[in-house]
Formats: sequence, C-alpha cells, structure tokens
Amino acid sequence: MKPFLIGQILSRRRAGDAPCFAALLLLVLSIFRAHAEGESATGAYPPPGPEAPPPELHSFIDSVKLDSALDPRGVQFGTLKLYPYISFEEMHTDNARRTPNHEAEDDLVSEDIGFTSQFHPHECIRAAVNYDFGWHDYVRKTERDYPTQQAGAQLSIERIGVQGMSVLFYDNFLLTSSTGELENEIQQFEKYHTNLAGMTAQYKFNRFKISGTYEYDFLEYATKAFSVNDYRTHTGRLDAGWEWLPGKLELFDQIQLQRVLFNSEIPNDFDTDTFLAGVRGRYSKLTYSVGVGYEFARPLYARGVHGDVGYNATIAYAPHRRIAVDVTASRNFQAGVLTGSSLETNTAANLKIVLTQHGFFTLGYFRNQSDRLDGVHQISVAYSPRFEYKIGRRVSLFTGYSRIDRSSTDKPAEFKIDEVRVGAKLSW
Repeated sequence: MKPFLIGQILSRRRAGDAPCFAALLLLVLSIFRAHAEGESATGAYPPPGPEAPPPELHSFIDSVKLDSALDPRGVQFGTLKLYPYISFEEMHTDNARRTPNHEAEDDLVSEDIGFTSQFHPHECIRAAVNYDFGWHDYVRKTERDYPTQQAGAQLSIERIGVQGMSVLFYDNFLLTSSTGELENEIQQFEKYHTNLAGMTAQYKFNRFKISGTYEYDFLEYATKAFSVNDYRTHTGRLDAGWEWLPGKLELFDQIQLQRVLFNSEIPNDFDTDTFLAGVRGRYSKLTYSVGVGYEFARPLYARGVHGDVGYNATIAYAPHRRIAVDVTASRNFQAGVLTGSSLETNTAANLKIVLTQHGFFTLGYFRNQSDRLDGVHQISVAYSPRFEYKIGRRVSLFTGYSRIDRSSTDKPAEFKIDEVRVGAKLSW
C-alpha cells in the first residue's frame, strides 16, 4: 500500500469527514490495488509450474555460433582478405599399392601450403581465389613421391544492365600424380592434370528464375602410354525455376547437353542428354534440392542409345546447432577409362557433431558404383570417422580413420584398405 493513501485515510478519520466503515473500505481497496501492481511487476517471470516449465539452462558454448566461433580471422588489405595456411599430415596405410593381396604397408607424409582469399571491391562484385601446393612422400618408397597443385578462381557480378541479372565465372585446376581410392575412372598413380572452366548467367524476376551455364573441361595424362584416356568435354545447361512458396518451395526443370571427345583414334566419343525435374528450397531447419529424370548416352561412331534413370539430390538438416547432417546423391553418364561412357552412381552422407567449443566429430560415408559399357562393374565403399580439435583460431589438430572396400567384376582391380591419419593445420 502506498504511504500517501494511508495518510489520506488517517487525516479523514481525524477530521471526522468520513465514517469509520468508509475509511476501512478505502484501506481494503488500497491493499488490493498494491497487490495487483505487485503481480503485474512480477508477471514476466512466473514461478515454475505445470503451465510454466522452468527455463532451459544454456551453457556458454550454446551462446555462440560454434561452426565459426574459432575460424581464422584472415589478413585484411582494404577490400581484400587473405587466409593463408600450412598443414601437415601423416597417413598409415596397410595397402599402399591398392592391390587385392595387401602387398605393402607404408606411411605417406604430406605437407601443404596455400591460401584462400575474398575480394569485395564493390557491392555488386565479389571474387575469390585459392591456391594450394603440396608434397607427398612415401616413407618406404612403395610408390613414387609426387607434388600436387590446386588452384581456383571465382568472380560474380550482380545487377548487370537490369535488376535481377547476374553472371558467375569460375575456373578450377588440379595437377597431381595420385587419385583418391574412391576414384574409379582415373588411372591410379599416374601423373595428370585437369581443368574445369565455366560461366553462368542468371536472371530473376519476382518468383521466376532462369539460368544458362557453359563449361569446358579436360583431362590429360603426362605419359604417352596413357594419353589414350585423355578427353575434353563441352557442357551446356539450362535451368528454369518458379517459387511456388517464396523461400520454401521452388519447382524447377533442367536440361543438359554434353559432348565428350577423346584425344585418341579409338572411336569412344559420345553425347549425353539429361532431363531433370524437381523441387528445391528451405523449410525450417531443412534445406533440399531434388531432381529426377532420365539420361541418354549416344555414341558418335556407333549405333544404339543407352538410357537410364538419372537424378541429382542434396539434402541438409541441422536439428540443433551442435548437429548437422547432409546427404548427396547423383546418377549420370561420365567418361570412362578406355570404355567411352560409364554410368556413375554416387552417394555420400556426413554427420557432424560439435562436442565442445573446440572439438568436432565427423562421420562420413561414401559409395560409388561404376557401370561401364564394356560390361565391367565396380563398387567402392568408404567409412571415415574424423575428430578435429581447435586450439584458438590458428591451430587445429585432427585424426581420422578410413576403411575403403572396392569390389569389381575385374578381379585385379579389387582391394581393401585401412588408413589412419593424424595431422595439424596452422591458419591465419
């Protein structure tokens, strides 16, 4: 009860201006008013009860964005930002030559140095460049040591001429003498280089979006003995979409035409036609893009058309800031080794769990199935758990294990491999 109300009651009572019951009534009303004001002041924080559960407790880890809390800050030069790094890795393998009989164990020591960069000179212009040089040394010399070089560039320009018009240019280069164990259509332990360059033009108006892409890709081996597998591809792609529910659901159609030309006298050149239709968008914590259709492979110097179901799907789900799952799947015709076209079916799944502010655990699964036109079928499967621990923003330590199993109708191509990796990365 407020003091000035009590004073008014007592003064009225002393002066005899009001009867006693009126003073008592005013006193009771003032008490109820004070009680009501107290309830309104504390109503924002009601005590826990059956209708008001206790507030959820959060740790410091939950109050920050864990996937980027300890990312390197980079080196700033005006509108240019560089992210240099150095990494070291040692891998122990029980089948260094990838043979059916596990003939040799070895340790592969790799050192890499490189950088990524971002350049934003204008609100409509963005660019990114990355480069990596690595050296890979087999300790027991079961295979030849080899270098690798990787480079990439990307330039995007928005609002070209009209609102909603944008273009994207990109180029990716790789030079190496070894491929991953899961690569079925490139010769193992042979030096080669490959380059993919392309551009995409996109126009968006209200809910409608259309884009066109052209890509040029080639692969060349260093030794003449394997130059029969050199090839180049020309790809054109048209994509049109309509946002049925803006930001949540988009319907799209995609048409792709590709020509694969081999640099040899063997008539393995072929064309592929791809027709896909599907949906893409984002709903709550789920991001998806699923396209299903049909693919055709048409040899240029032989009769007959090979057709099969094709698809391209990506699904990502993050139910919690500590957990993220993504799944990708694709099925299309690609250039095969000495066989012209090969129907490739790939499936990959990754589970990322943020254990602490510094520790990350990733579990990966990958499966590749190659159905070549010459009748050879290969299936490669891999499981790869990995743990990474960040020490501040600049140093990260990691360890992992991989199990790779390849089965094939061509028995000499089969193998099983167990690998253990440890390494560190220093970033700025």
